[in-house]
Amino acid sequence: MRIHSFSRILVLPLLLLTAGVAYLSEYVDRSYSIAYFLPVILAVVLYIFHGNIDFWYLKKHPAGLDRALNEWLKNNFVPFQHLDFKSKEKFKYRLELYLNARLFTARGSEDKEVPEDIKSLIAGYGIFLGLRQADFLLGDFDRVILYGHPFPTPLQNSLHSVEVNEEDGVIIINTALLLQAFTNPWHYYNVAVHAYISVFESIYGNLPEILHLEFPEKVVAWTVEDICNQIGLEEVLPGYVHVHHYVVFPNEYRLAYPALAIEIDRYLTRD
Repeated sequence: MRIHSFSRILVLPLLLLTAGVAYLSEYVDRSYSIAYFLPVILAVVLYIFHGNIDFWYLKKHPAGLDRALNEWLKNNFVPFQHLDFKSKEKFKYRLELYLNARLFTARGSEDKEVPEDIKSLIAGYGIFLGLRQADFLLGDFDRVILYGHPFPTPLQNSLHSVEVNEEDGVIIINTALLLQAFTNPWHYYNVAVHAYISVFESIYGNLPEILHLEFPEKVVAWTVEDICNQIGLEEVLPGYVHVHHYVVFPNEYRLAYPALAIEIDRYLTRD
């Protein structure tokens, strides 16, 4: 049996304990009612730490990704397709843990639950970039906020489609543009990849200077203006686009920029 939430299983003993206290209080001695405090306190502790409990349990006893998600990764997620068998197993293990350790919220007129496939699509790029790092949760970036359209924020009042707030540990993404990029990568810039490049750089330092020397137009004939117009940012560094193409167009990028691909490999594997 696959157990995705061990904390939910721990609720059962609390219910039984509460029922036991209720029985004793009703049929044996009213003084037993003071014991109600015990399940209440345990329930509060369980509620506060349920995420930590589930993460601890899944690290030791991974439930595994469901069959549909496994098939989706194999057939549709390009970075996953280029991994060897051992790396694919590591990717799936880390993806399961990441999805349980990070909070995804869809913003609109009211906050909504994010579908598992959308969460997996976004998280997959972060897992891929951090696959050769011990910290696969990528620091303290523990929240991913999703909009279905470009958005303003206190950091940038104009409409844009991707933002990483290091101080608050938040990644913000326009899912409409992300889905366009996923289904039509040759015409749309992938904002999830961009976001995780920014996260990775904030943790491990600046990209190599050599990646900033020229824009990688040999892969896709995009100019910096093209990308900025798409995502609503005033500037996109060439290095970000190099890593973007390395992730999204792995074969084409390695063919066009073999030496720079090695530089990116080194950057993603450094301590």
